[in-house]
Amino acid sequence: MINWIKRFFVTEEKTKTPKCELCGLGAKFYMLIEFQSINLDELDNKILIKICDGCYDEVYERYNPERKPPVIQAGVFETQMETRKDSNKSL
Repeated sequence: MINWIKRFFVTEEKTKTPKCELCGLGAKFYMLIEFQSINLDELDNKILIKICDGCYDEVYERYNPERKPPVIQAGVFETQMETRKDSNKSL
């Protein structure tokens, strides 16, 4: 009985869910926006925002309408292949 009465006067703190910074609904993803010059020189400017499912799909469709996977940089791919060859030799 005491717990029943106590329930009306004592409130528990609810954790706030993050809101989408584009539409205001509940966010599920973080989106990191990086800026680069035309020569692909990395800049220090980066933006981290929270987005929901709908905005994620909208942004993805806008900037990748053909749903192509990201381009693999030649240097990164070659270094990964070299490490795999080295690990296979040790087996």
